Amino acid sequence: MHNEITQLGQAHTLLAHKEDHFIRAVMDMGEILPLPLHSFWLETIQKQHHCVSVECVAAYLLEFHPAKLLPGLSTGNIEHVHDTLRRFWKAYRNLNPDHDIYTRFPESLHLCVPCKLHSDEGTGLRKSAVMQYSWGGVMADAANSFDRYFFWCSILGEEYKKAHSGYEAGNKVLDEICEELVRQCRTVYFTGVRSPPFDCVFHLAWVGLEGDLPALARAFRCKRNFACAPNQLCYWCLADDVSVPFTDNGSTAAWRGTVHQTRPWTSRCPLSWIPGAETELFLTKDIFHLCHLGAVRGFAVNVLCYLVRMNYFVSRQLRTMATF
Repeated sequence: MHNEITQLGQAHTLLAHKEDHFIRAVMDMGEILPLPLHSFWLETIQKQHHCVSVECVAAYLLEFHPAKLLPGLSTGNIEHVHDTLRRFWKAYRNLNPDHDIYTRFPESLHLCVPCKLHSDEGTGLRKSAVMQYSWGGVMADAANSFDRYFFWCSILGEEYKKAHSGYEAGNKVLDEICEELVRQCRTVYFTGVRSPPFDCVFHLAWVGLEGDLPALARAFRCKRNFACAPNQLCYWCLADDVSVPFTDNGSTAAWRGTVHQTRPWTSRCPLSWIPGAETELFLTKDIFHLCHLGAVRGFAVNVLCYLVRMNYFVSRQLRTMATF
């Protein structure tokens, strides 16, 4: 492993073509998958863009690494997978009974793999913006991101930041990218992907979009979003910071009676044309990204800081040593 890391690090010593040298080194190690890149034309910026096709990745995984997509396969056989999928869709029906899957594939739910999308804006060189999109199975056996999220595409901020028109109006460049993502998601849902080891076709069914609050608002053109306080600011209900306080966590909170009453957008975004993504149910609640809101921001963080100040997390041995 040390020799491999040293070999990869040699690219940093070059004065030019560092990326090319790095990629060649990765290829020499046999760490690049034999997956073709898919290109599509972006009319908004008059350029070809590239992605790793959802269908190609899914087909590769189902042939060579099926446990990364099929829940329960690592601890059982294919019948265990079918049973797990049946139980998932039975439970999921309580949350979203109107999902297209219950009318389109009612007799083959054991062949429908629940999947989610992920969208987030990160930072690249010199903290420049980079938007990335990925996808993966909902019930992945592994806990690490490497086995749960599969890269689809990314785009540098300089290509799309000038197209920002606010959350409600959306971004024409990112919307056009999402149109291609929708096309691919619909293909693997309606047509499915064959799994040679099990001689059957699995359908990838989409149940959610993950990401932080800005990513969700931008992807679905949410007029109600986190930046609207004190006005209505929730994607899932009519909570605000005035008459329907979002900070009320009581059982009789006013916002509880407004959940899923109206859509948080005025015009549909491209992603909403994925079967199952027609309503705000598709926007998932990411606990990690909600930490700067509500009770976590106002109470839990302060308690954590207090416990650190009181040396609560210091080991007993260190506390004993500190008394001498």
